Amino acid sequence: MSSQQLPTHQKYVNGAPQAAYGKSPRRSMGEKHVVFVVFFAFLLICFGAFVFVPDFRDRVSIDEAYRRWSQAQAGDGLALQPPKLPLVQPVRPVKPVDSTTKPAETETKRDANKRDIAVETKKEASQTKVVEHNAGREDTEKKQKVREMMKFAWDSYVQYAWGANELKPISKRSHTANIFGSTGLGATIIDGLDTLHIMGLMDEFKRARDWVDKDLNFDLGDTISVFEANIRFVGGLLSAYALSGDEIFKKKAKEVGDKLLPAFNTPTGIPLGLINFKSGSGRNWGWASGGCSILAEFGTLHLEFVYLSKITGDPIFYDKVKKIREVLKGLDKPNGLYPLYLHPRTGKWGQQHLSMGAMGDSFYEYLIKAWLQSGKKDSEAREMYESSADAIVKHLVKQSPGGLTYFAADRKS
Repeated sequence: MSSQQLPTHQKYVNGAPQAAYGKSPRRSMGEKHVVFVVFFAFLLICFGAFVFVPDFRDRVSIDEAYRRWSQAQAGDGLALQPPKLPLVQPVRPVKPVDSTTKPAETETKRDANKRDIAVETKKEASQTKVVEHNAGREDTEKKQKVREMMKFAWDSYVQYAWGANELKPISKRSHTANIFGSTGLGATIIDGLDTLHIMGLMDEFKRARDWVDKDLNFDLGDTISVFEANIRFVGGLLSAYALSGDEIFKKKAKEVGDKLLPAFNTPTGIPLGLINFKSGSGRNWGWASGGCSILAEFGTLHLEFVYLSKITGDPIFYDKVKKIREVLKGLDKPNGLYPLYLHPRTGKWGQQHLSMGAMGDSFYEYLIKAWLQSGKKDSEAREMYESSADAIVKHLVKQSPGGLTYFAADRKS
């Protein structure tokens, strides 16, 4: 029987035979070049990672880092020791008198000891003066350097962003679209008034004062943070007034204070977080626990509003922050602390989040400052502060296994 050849299903394209299914065609030189380039790039990346990527094998825990820092502070781990200031030498102790010594000899030794004490005392006084003089000179140099830095920052703002809210230091452009609204309210000018005055930069202070008088206008259709408007604008203007006594600062402070009052038109008196200066309409941040107001925002109004009422004679500002305190005192406080979110319409806490972080910190700060502002007569503020401090120590202050103390946060749904 003759053998029969099985079909190979050979494919032909334009009369040319093609490789059978499942067999790899021979690669062209171009494909080989591509494969070579990819392989070479892979090797280059691996080499770069090996050479340039930091070695993380020596990573240490925070406790170990703190231990090393402590050793360095003690002088064990510093490559260069800090220079030592002249130290006051201790007075040499007087040697006890031997009872067997003759009286004349004893008197001679006593006189010698007195002379030694006098010499050492003079040396001590001289060295003390050297230390004090050096410290005073260093303080003066540091103050001058800080003043120069302030002058540089201020001049840059004047050159590149005068009248705008902020300056972008890298691009040297003005920046307005932020928590201060999208129009130029000169937030940097107002917030820097007191610093200019304290540092004695009076020419700069006068120019800023004239801008406040002629160009500062709060009649704008812009939505702004109540908290930021208070601490930057009201606080900045009041500080300038307290330092200079210039009536224009008091007038402008009351203007912005009046613009903030509609934010307090809620069933509880707890203000909203955002206010439109032109329409008076307010709202809260959309992300703040279902429309809640934030503790560090409505709790950081007291100092400015109390002082504004005092210098203007208008009690409305004091009444607004007094109402906030009344609401807070009447609420149940989990673990003796104040959660970060409070609903301004229902008067109930939102998310049970207890923290000393950015949304709660300044509330506690303003309690103790309110007591100091009152001449230590606001006992209610001090009691609220002390009870909160006890609860913070009990529930939020923790310690790591290595002995580091830190603030924790307590978050409940």
